[in-house]
Amino acid sequence: MNEKILITEDEEDLRKALEIRLKQSNFRVIMSKDGEDGLKKAKEELPDLILLDVVLPKMSGFEVCHSLKTDPKYKHIPIIMLSIKSSEDAVKKGYENGADEYIRKPFDWPFILEKIGNLLSKKTR
Repeated sequence: MNEKILITEDEEDLRKALEIRLKQSNFRVIMSKDGEDGLKKAKEELPDLILLDVVLPKMSGFEVCHSLKTDPKYKHIPIIMLSIKSSEDAVKKGYENGADEYIRKPFDWPFILEKIGNLLSKKTR
């Protein structure tokens, strides 16, 4: 495993915790702390998967996800949305904007790692 994962998360402690866990699992990690930068890095770096917060400065995760999933160059990149927003409307909006998975915070690390593995294995088939 040496897939590249982009973490777009404005909460520094969570961003760093995700980075540490992913590196321990042999992923390469790119980080971003706002929606505009996350979108830019997704287009420049072409990650294998994106972990995307919903509530972000400058551009929401919904907007970032929609922008990537409606562009033929980037729509193949799996996106896992991570959010404190757990209402059915928020989850529905995540999937409507193209999210491959929508995970509510706080989350269990083994669960997220399993979702990452599942999406990356689908991508390589």
